Amino acid sequence: MLKSEGIPTLGTAVYGADQGLLAALAGSEYVAPYVNRVDVQGGDGIQMVSELQSLLKLHAPFAKVLAASFKTSRQALDCLLAGCEAITLPVDVAEQFISAPAVTAAIEKFENDWRQAFDNVSL
Repeated sequence: MLKSEGIPTLGTAVYGADQGLLAALAGSEYVAPYVNRVDVQGGDGIQMVSELQSLLKLHAPFAKVLAASFKTSRQALDCLLAGCEAITLPVDVAEQFISAPAVTAAIEKFENDWRQAFDNVSL
C-alpha cells in the first residue's frame, strides 16, 4: 500500500539474503541486513550482503541494500566493497576509520609544527 502511494519503505532486521529479497519483492525500496548480528549468530554477514546484492540485481533491481549493524570499520568497508550503495554507520565505528595510531601521531606532529610556526593552534 505504501509503495502505491509513493512512500519509500525499508525492510529492516534482515538476517538472510532470502529475507531481504522477499522484503524487496513485497515493495521495500531499501533492505537493511544486520551485518554484525549475523556474524554474532555464527553466520557471515558480509557474504550474506554479497548474496543479497546479487539477488536484488537479478530479481528486484529497484531495491537497494542499506547495510546496518556494524561493530568494526572493516565490516563497513567490506559492505561497500560488496557493492552496497548505502550503510548506516555508528559514530564509534566511523571513528575507527581515523583512530589508527599513525593517524593520531601525524595529527600531533602537524599541530606541533603549526604551533612552532605560528605560536598557537588556530588562525
